[in-house]
Amino acid sequence: MATRKECERAIGQLCDALEQLDPEVRRNHLPERQLSLVVTDLDLAYVGRLDGDGLHGVVPAAMEDAKQAHVRFTATSDDLVAIGRHPPAFPGAWIRGRVAVHASFRDLLELRRLL
Repeated sequence: MATRKECERAIGQLCDALEQLDPEVRRNHLPERQLSLVVTDLDLAYVGRLDGDGLHGVVPAAMEDAKQAHVRFTATSDDLVAIGRHPPAFPGAWIRGRVAVHASFRDLLELRRLL
């Protein structure tokens, strides 16, 4: 099991990966939404803002606040750290059920275009 600090480092790596996308791709395919991440084995939750500039303002949050986000991710700490180290691993983790994504159909389509 990864630590809280390792999870927060992984979140930072994911934010950096989104910033490295072509700005036009970000503007066209990142919907303006509140995003949350629940780390199941550490009982942690984070919320942040996703928009054309990437993912920013990620802060620890109460579980109830995380449940209100437009796009909600759920993963174990080890899976989060693995994806943070290698963001292209996200689709495989999602397909294998290692990461759960809860969002509207439209948001899922937009996010899929980034993969």
